[in-house]
Amino acid sequence: MAEWRKYRTVAAAGVALFVVLQLAVPISQFGDGNQTERFGWQMFSRVGDPIDFTVHTSTGSLVIDLEEVMARTRGDIPLEELLPPHLCNTVDGAESVTWDDKGYECSPG
Repeated sequence: MAEWRKYRTVAAAGVALFVVLQLAVPISQFGDGNQTERFGWQMFSRVGDPIDFTVHTSTGSLVIDLEEVMARTRGDIPLEELLPPHLCNTVDGAESVTWDDKGYECSPG
């Protein structure tokens, strides 16, 4: 009977250690400032800052509503790198895309 209690004590200590590790590792990484790492545990925990993209054509400008372009905006996706080329390819007559103080020139053709 003493052997059975010893086994239960060791098993309980193992489970407790496992639970502590499952909580301690993410909590230790929470405040490191790099919360946009792809495929990390915090991948979906950060909401991206809203960015207003404007597509310029020869006839005017069009402010893009991100909810119409993307199903969900996430903080780990670099919209500044990926969205301007996409907008150039999908908006008819797009010549350039601007956001904040940056811009992207669409390639002709």
